[in-house]
Amino acid sequence: MRKYFFTTILMFMVFLLSSQMIQRLDQVKITVSSATAQSGDLVDVSIITEEILEKWKVKAFEFKLKFFANVVEYVDYELIGTMSEGGDVEINTDIAGEISVKYKNSEKIFGDGALIVLKFDAIGNGNSPMNISDFKYNSTPLEGAVKIKKGKKSKASISSSKKISPIDKTNLEKKKKLEDLEK
Repeated sequence: MRKYFFTTILMFMVFLLSSQMIQRLDQVKITVSSATAQSGDLVDVSIITEEILEKWKVKAFEFKLKFFANVVEYVDYELIGTMSEGGDVEINTDIAGEISVKYKNSEKIFGDGALIVLKFDAIGNGNSPMNISDFKYNSTPLEGAVKIKKGKKSKASISSSKKISPIDKTNLEKKKKLEDLEK
C-alpha cells in the first residue's frame, strides 16, 4: 500500500512538472490561416493562438506579416468575435507587402482562438505567402513557435486568379475557333 501511495505521488509530481514546462508564454504557437479567392474578392486571414493562460496577464501582442503586394492588398481588420475584442489596434502599412500590427488592451486576454482577422483584397493573379514574424505577447518574443497553416504544406497563402467574364469567355472561344480554322 505504501509503495502504491509513493508511486502515485511521484507520478503526480512528474505530471505537474511536465505540464508547467510546456506551458510557458514564449512557447505558445501562432497559426496563420490561408484562403483562395478570385481577383477582386475580399479575403479574411485569421491569426490564431494556442491557449494563453490567464496567469500570464497578456494585454498586448505585436507582429509583422509579409505578403506579395502584387497579389493581395491589406484593406482592414476585424476584432469582433475574436478573443481580442474590445482592444485597440494600430496597423502600419508604410512598407509595401508588409504590415506591422500592434494590439493593446486594459483587460487580459486568455484562452485560445483568433486574435485578429486581417482583411485583404485579391488584386492580382498568383499565390501570396503570408509570412508572420517578430511575434510578441506583451514584451515576450515567441521561441520560433509560429506555425503557418495550409493543409499539410508549410506556408499559408492566398491564391488569386482572374475571373473570366462571359464576354471574355465568348472572345476566347471565338479566338480558339479562328485558330483551329487557320490550322
